[in-house]
Amino acid sequence: MPRSSSSQDVVCPNVACGQLNPPDAKFCEMCGAAIAATPSQKVGILCFPDGSELQIQPGTTRIYGRIELAKYLPSQTEASWISRKHFSITNDDTGFYIQDDSSLNKTILNGEEITGKGRRPLREGDEIEVAGIVKIRFATR
Repeated sequence: MPRSSSSQDVVCPNVACGQLNPPDAKFCEMCGAAIAATPSQKVGILCFPDGSELQIQPGTTRIYGRIELAKYLPSQTEASWISRKHFSITNDDTGFYIQDDSSLNKTILNGEEITGKGRRPLREGDEIEVAGIVKIRFATR
């Protein structure tokens, strides 16, 4: 009998799998990939091309839009291409997630448009392209 899912389930780190696993799982039930322990202890970092960084603290969801990103853009006129609420990143006890917040000019994760696709897992080294204007690398500490 299949078990029911829980809000505490852990998403498999294997992008091709994406299986939801129990919160205490050490390995994915579907593909066997190792599941990292205590992802909520990590701080997410958005790394901009100029070397600037923004942090995402454990247990938070941050919304990013033109105001939050304007100072990291090559010119202020480019900020108009970014929606007021363009995308959000969540750092919870199951890991990091990114979601396009109905932006007009797209959020692209590792070359794939995620607009309208809900929450997507975010992993070390992922590249986020915002409105075709700026590419941001995701890291953790």
